[in-house]
Amino acid sequence: MPSAVEAEQSIYCDESGKQNQTDVILDANEDTSSSSAEDANEDEECNGESASGDDGSDIEDESASTASSSTSEEESVADFQADLPTPAVVPAASPATAAAFFIDFGDDQDAKSTSTTAGSRSSALQKSFQTYLRRKKKDLKRERKLAKKLQLTRLRDPDRMWSLRMKFLDRCRHYFGVPYKRKYWTESDPEYNSPLFLDCCGLVRRVMYDLRKEFGFRIGPWNQAYMFDTLPIRLTEETMQPGDLVFIEAVYYSETAKKQKHNMVHVEVWLGDGPKTIGARWQKGKVQVFDSYKFVSTSYHSQVHHFCSIDTWLQGICRSFCSEHPWKRPSSNPASRSNKYSIFTADKSQQQQQNQQQNPAKKNRRKKKERRRNTLNRRWNPWLTELLLRTAPPRGSGSAKTAGRSGSLKSSSMK
Repeated sequence: MPSAVEAEQSIYCDESGKQNQTDVILDANEDTSSSSAEDANEDEECNGESASGDDGSDIEDESASTASSSTSEEESVADFQADLPTPAVVPAASPATAAAFFIDFGDDQDAKSTSTTAGSRSSALQKSFQTYLRRKKKDLKRERKLAKKLQLTRLRDPDRMWSLRMKFLDRCRHYFGVPYKRKYWTESDPEYNSPLFLDCCGLVRRVMYDLRKEFGFRIGPWNQAYMFDTLPIRLTEETMQPGDLVFIEAVYYSETAKKQKHNMVHVEVWLGDGPKTIGARWQKGKVQVFDSYKFVSTSYHSQVHHFCSIDTWLQGICRSFCSEHPWKRPSSNPASRSNKYSIFTADKSQQQQQNQQQNPAKKNRRKKKERRRNTLNRRWNPWLTELLLRTAPPRGSGSAKTAGRSGSLKSSSMK
């Protein structure tokens, strides 16, 4: 007969605990029945031995003993079943039937409320972002204003302005000996092959370009009239300082000469040693020191001198203070500039010359195209052609051809 531990293990080893329980009970019944059969055989043997005694009494005792043994066995089985633990029964789902379910999406009012809350949140985020942008822009403007103030205070430092004046003057001395312009020199002169040429305003513009980082700006590409409009502080000869500019207003002798704005024709740099100046004055001259700013010119007359301070430039300010002339910057595209003195124009002309030298056949083709264009223009202008043919002298053998052409042109014009 199996023990209780083995019975429990057989019960819990499988998920269907109820079937295992019934198997254990059946095994227990079989064991009890086998034991009862053995007991019955032993009783029969005992009864056979005592049969010689009293048969009726033995039969009654045997029936009573079997009944008592059966009742005791049933009681033991019941007790054993009561002691066994009740296993957890898992109900098996029927495969044919499926459980019904539904999903609750909420009411329309709930959906509307959630959408409104989401929209309110997004609008609130947008508003906060817009306020952040406005605040950031204000902060940037404030920082720029402070930076400009600091820069102006730094630039307006008198010690710094004086040192920058000296730098400006020393840079002007650096270009001593540079010729005025190539066209006033011959090829035999050494100045003709100079790498640099500077006229009166070209000297000032070149020095300002070299010191553009120190001044804090880049001066415009115009002449002395533009410089005059950017320096509003007027001085006298006694109050002039080294580095200030002397402008000359005059009228050209030649009527074909280009008229300058404000009639500004010349500019020089004040040296600071009496009336001496630095500049490029003569056409066949060079950048040098002159003993006086006063001189007689062969190109213009009626001179008027204007003494201007460069403190405006030293403070980092370079703009036109003239209401008549705004002096707008040119386009950044070099190809759009129509200046015959531009380096790009020079390169283009040199390239054209090289192409013509390398390919002389192109020149002949161009001439042929021009002749064809002229002949086509004559054909499309019959009246002009007829007039030319009347005024033109006869060409001998080609007179018949011209007459035929004129007749054809007349007929075409009549049509």
